[in-house]
Amino acid sequence: MNRYLDDYEKYLFSRGFSSVTVSSYIADIKKYSDFCEKHTIISDTEKTATSFIEYCREYGIKQSTINRRIASLKSYYDFLDRKGYIKKNPVKRIKSKKISSYNTNYLSRNEIVKILSIVPKSNKEYRDRMIIELLYATGIKVSELTELKITDFNRRIGSLNIEGKNKRTVIMYLDASNNLGFYLDSIRPLITKNNSDCIFTNMKGQKLTRQGINKIIDSFSDKTDIEKTITPNSLRNSFAKHMLENGETLRSVQQQLGHKNKSQTKVYI
Repeated sequence: MNRYLDDYEKYLFSRGFSSVTVSSYIADIKKYSDFCEKHTIISDTEKTATSFIEYCREYGIKQSTINRRIASLKSYYDFLDRKGYIKKNPVKRIKSKKISSYNTNYLSRNEIVKILSIVPKSNKEYRDRMIIELLYATGIKVSELTELKITDFNRRIGSLNIEGKNKRTVIMYLDASNNLGFYLDSIRPLITKNNSDCIFTNMKGQKLTRQGINKIIDSFSDKTDIEKTITPNSLRNSFAKHMLENGETLRSVQQQLGHKNKSQTKVYI
């Protein structure tokens, strides 16, 4: 099944997919191909694809990741079908498993600890971990995180100045503040070698986008065995819920989140 991958890759780029998305699709397809080779499977059938999905579940792969792999295979086989490279689409009837919205609404304290306990193996992974920790430690939105400037960080009191629509100052816990200070002093200079004043940039030193942040979180969460889908919103929800459980007032959490009225914050009670 790998012999048409080059054509498929060119097709994805022609459709305007980003290099990150294309790489993810190709990687998923290769994992399926490796599975078939490992189990000496010669012909593709629906039973083969179903066995691959069950294999992923048995090895503790998160449902969100399995759903992505199903989507990758569907896209690839749709391409092969349209090109006339195959006679029958083996994944046409296979469906992704719905993930309960309740399970993805927020993360438990243990799940947060599990995420933040991952030891970064590169400068990029340290940046990714710092992004996730900052979203949880402050409850800010992705749109606010991408706009953060170095001058917005007050090391003395461990706070961030949030500009824009919901202008405010947010306080983070001590470890997050120290980790951010270390990132700015020791990691960021190795990533951002231009004159950008953004706290977080991509590996080319350019300002991160909302889509870029989402991909970073997806990639980092794949390193855990947490079944819930980790999103910027679930991190923000977790921050609010845990703050209230720690005895913080509704008014304090409202200010941190940038809500205009208490009714928006009361949903966390």
